[in-house]
Amino acid sequence: MNKSRKENIDKPSIADTDSAFIGINNLSESLDLGGLFSHQFTNITPVYSSSHGPTEIYSATRYGKRFILKGLKEQYRNDPIYTIALAKEFEIGITLEHHGIRRTLSIETVGDIGLVIVLEYVDGCSLETIFASGCLSLTSARAIAVQLADALRYIHSKQVFHRDLKPSNILVSHSGSVVKIIDFNLSDSDDFIVLKIPAGSKNYMAPEQMCPDAKPSAVADIYVQPSAIAYWRTPKESCIF
Repeated sequence: MNKSRKENIDKPSIADTDSAFIGINNLSESLDLGGLFSHQFTNITPVYSSSHGPTEIYSATRYGKRFILKGLKEQYRNDPIYTIALAKEFEIGITLEHHGIRRTLSIETVGDIGLVIVLEYVDGCSLETIFASGCLSLTSARAIAVQLADALRYIHSKQVFHRDLKPSNILVSHSGSVVKIIDFNLSDSDDFIVLKIPAGSKNYMAPEQMCPDAKPSAVADIYVQPSAIAYWRTPKESCIF
């Protein structure tokens, strides 16, 4: 065996291997590998700002993956009450590990947007958007309800109450196979001693939760609006979703 052949065996080129990437040379020249492997978030883009509340949500990338960052509007960032509420949301979310709940990953300070909760990115849309489209079949609705019930069972087993379960806080993947509960901003747990006041969205709260001395409960989390019941009675089997 000659020397040159032996060198080729010891140091195979990328092009000679079975696992070669097509066009890898051109790709490596165009990638900013420093940014790709940086711990810093890039491509931070606003995606939602609460019209009445303190919350702002951004999409961002890190390590070549997409994430959601949930923080506070500028005017609320130095307010201890809202900072405590954000920290409480993180502490509750980080304890929940279930396929039907969006994962809470960390809490960090990010550039100009301050303290944020880092959340799993879900490629889909809200149940509210699906409702608005008018294309949710009874079969799909049942499948979504089963997944939601399982996620709520898990949440309640952890002595956590969501307190703001509504279509805009339920994400459904574009394939329709993954359903995730999001937004634990108003959630409560027996472990916490702060913000012990009734909370929720007016059009979705169980009636008893509107009383000044109301306590969070599993029953309130599964309350269904009468209007929603009427919606499901309308035949929609011809819809594709």
